[in-house]
Amino acid sequence: MHAPPSQGWLDELKENRPVVFFRITLSAQMEGIHVKIMRRTLLHSLAGLLLVPAVQAYEPDQAANNLAHDFAQCAAYYTFVSKGVGPKYAQQAKEAESLTDLALQGSIELSNPKVTKARYEMAVKSMASDMDNDFKNFSVVINEYSDLCVEVMNNPEARFKYWSDKEG
Repeated sequence: MHAPPSQGWLDELKENRPVVFFRITLSAQMEGIHVKIMRRTLLHSLAGLLLVPAVQAYEPDQAANNLAHDFAQCAAYYTFVSKGVGPKYAQQAKEAESLTDLALQGSIELSNPKVTKARYEMAVKSMASDMDNDFKNFSVVINEYSDLCVEVMNNPEARFKYWSDKEG
């Protein structure tokens, strides 16, 4: 599993630092694909998620559980991004690692460390299988997870609403 977020990262969240924008440029094999990620103060965003009105198809606990699963999948996705951009893009790799940490923390906040670890490991295995354990096939994973992870990281409230409105 990816290394846990550093204490400094948690302090930054607690202090409600300004939003920072990231742009990740993938390696030459994926050139032209740009993912704009807005880093949010996750603890603030996630705290507001559970205060959604009760008229929903999924109960708030189930919607939060599904969002926690989305965060774990995105942590796995950004782990692959960080490993796949190559040495030429060291800064982008660091940004992807930060997004991995943010996604893991979001999943933990909505579930727990044990469940997050299991979901993360399952997602890593699934993505590796999807690309036949070869980074040259990473476009398969990009097609499957890029838009989802941009939405989850940019606007977890909207993703929570998606799960809340979804019929069970």
